[in-house]
Amino acid sequence: DSGDADSITAHKPTILSLGANIKYDASVEFEPLGPEPPNNEETERGEIEENVAELDTLDLSTHCFIRNKSLLRSQLMPPPESVAEVILAFHQLPPDDKLTLLTQMNQLLETSELEHSASSVGQTWVKQLNQVRETEQRKTAIWLSRYCAEPANTLEEVRSLLKTKQKIRDHEATMAAAESTADVLPETSSRTLDDSIDHQSENCGEHYSESYQGQERSPSTAYPTSPSRAARRTIRPKNQQRPKSTVLAWAIPAVWCFVVIITLFTKINAASGGTYLAYNICPEDSSSLKACNLAVELAGEMTLEEMHPRRSEGETTPVLSPEAEQDAVEECELMANYYAGFIGDEVFYEKTDVSELPPIISIEGDIALPGIFVTDVIQKNAVATEPDIRVGCVHHFGSKALEFEGMTVWQMASDQIPLNWPEEHYFVDPDLILQSQTSRIHEAFYTAGTDTIFTAIGLFVAVIVSPVFSCSSVGGLYKVASFMGFASGLLSFVPIFSWKARIAISSLILLGATGSVKEFKMDWSQGYQPIALATGIVLGINGFLSLVMYWAIASIVS
Repeated sequence: DSGDADSITAHKPTILSLGANIKYDASVEFEPLGPEPPNNEETERGEIEENVAELDTLDLSTHCFIRNKSLLRSQLMPPPESVAEVILAFHQLPPDDKLTLLTQMNQLLETSELEHSASSVGQTWVKQLNQVRETEQRKTAIWLSRYCAEPANTLEEVRSLLKTKQKIRDHEATMAAAESTADVLPETSSRTLDDSIDHQSENCGEHYSESYQGQERSPSTAYPTSPSRAARRTIRPKNQQRPKSTVLAWAIPAVWCFVVIITLFTKINAASGGTYLAYNICPEDSSSLKACNLAVELAGEMTLEEMHPRRSEGETTPVLSPEAEQDAVEECELMANYYAGFIGDEVFYEKTDVSELPPIISIEGDIALPGIFVTDVIQKNAVATEPDIRVGCVHHFGSKALEFEGMTVWQMASDQIPLNWPEEHYFVDPDLILQSQTSRIHEAFYTAGTDTIFTAIGLFVAVIVSPVFSCSSVGGLYKVASFMGFASGLLSFVPIFSWKARIAISSLILLGATGSVKEFKMDWSQGYQPIALATGIVLGINGFLSLVMYWAIASIVS
């Protein structure tokens, strides 16, 4: 009856939990604890050891499906997940199926056909191999060969990769579930839940404060917050999880854009507004003012500024050697005879003896600026009834670049000028002016960073279409593109005469980028031809986009 139940309850022991008197409740039923869950790591380790023990009795080292034997034991990038699954599935086949399939593996990798049939399990593996063979044939052959050479090490690499991939997927699924929960809970519900939890915790603290007097532990230490409560309190809607942008994060791109825009407008205005009658570069008190004016009208003031920067006091002035002067004069005499009609295109580009041509009426040569030599030649016309021909030539001399090329002078400009020059000024063809302006604007855009952007686009396409390159972020592509631009600038003095040489040098630059940019990887196990093809894609897209931009600028300027 009820009296006996009360007496039994009264004799139940009191359960002490960290100094708090909590009475035993007879209505609560305690279920016995079940067996401890198995340790997955120990189980997996035991399976690997058991599998390795089985592999010791089966020698597969005679089977190899690649020519480069160094790939069997060298350090390689992890295989794709699909290839790893194929290797693991092959490892789980019976020994008879393994030997049957390995003897036909070369044919399987090429045609996916079996001469000798395997068991149903082996046929299932062949179907799995065919799904991977079309896209990852070479890597499948490499990792099957590595498995036959060193099954234990290869199996460990494959299991580690698959385990890592699974952890990543589990983490992404957990994060997606948390975000979906945050989207479902409205902001007011989250705030109400937090307030109720805080209110209950305050009441609990007041209720148990007397029980903890004189004890070392505090209530918060004795009863830690449960993970589920902490998770509920940290979940917020997406709009509250976004960090606030700092002023510095916006200031740096804004300053960079401002500098680029100013640079572009400055160079574009200089290119479009330049006139061939502006002789500011020529000193008025110079004895060679006439030659300098002719150089400006023929080559342009901006070109002379680039080839002849204003020199500071004490800087060495280039010296015109007799050989350089003779070469410049003879080349200008050839130009005069060409415009006069005494030699044609087929003779002009061959070695022509000047002494065999008609004598020159008059010739003048003078140093217009340091490093700039101007020649003024007058020759009679091949047609006796036509007036004489006057030609001006501008040559550059004394630079280290010419010495590197083995040249004494370099012709910057040459053209027929009016006989009564300088009374009648020389004007170039308007098409040449537009071409010069287009080139300068195009160069201004390249200086502003379009070359890096075009290279990054080429890298993006190469990463998609080629298995040689891989990059984990868009920022990594820009880093590699910047690295290529910097390295190309350092190697700009090296003459590159063919696309093959440029592709080879660019491939080496990309190899250096793999050590500098952690997001970017290059798989050298593919061989040089796939690497050269991927590098050619990058350079080809860069050149194509640059040409498109040049055409767009030319259409706007014209």
